[in-house]
Amino acid sequence: IKQSPARAKKFMVEAKANGATIESQLWTQGRYDGIIQFEAPDAETAATLMLNLAAKGNVQTETMIAYDAAAMEKLLK
Repeated sequence: IKQSPARAKKFMVEAKANGATIESQLWTQGRYDGIIQFEAPDAETAATLMLNLAAKGNVQTETMIAYDAAAMEKLLK
């Protein structure tokens, strides 16, 4: 856990190199130990980032796609 902030910084660099933007990284208590909110150019990039993160053995991931109102309206048309 003590290396978690340093690993988070490395993840930010990896995400940027793959065209993704980290919006926020939060450490939480409870069912989940953390939340990473990011924008990726496509679903494949997002999946690759999460698979690479999980492969390091430090975390387990669960991906949730979120939509703002404009994106949701577009999906519903």
